Amino acid sequence: MCNSQDFSKLICKRTWVTFFFVPVFPYESDWSLQCPQCAGERPLNGEEVAKAKRLQKLTAQFLARKISSFDYELQGRKILS
Repeated sequence: MCNSQDFSKLICKRTWVTFFFVPVFPYESDWSLQCPQCAGERPLNGEEVAKAKRLQKLTAQFLARKISSFDYELQGRKILS
């Protein structure tokens, strides 16, 4: 990934069990972060996925102006530590 400061996108790619080409249920999920500038992806492990989901919710609150930039930074640091 490049050194972009933009918010990365959380991506989930699922592999499905199919029955006569109809998806029945997912059996594998691969999570990654995607850069909006270069479209590069960085794979995530289980713990990183949990943190990324919490950061995604926090970022949505910040972008919707439901929390201040101070609270965003403070809560973000707690998630990442």
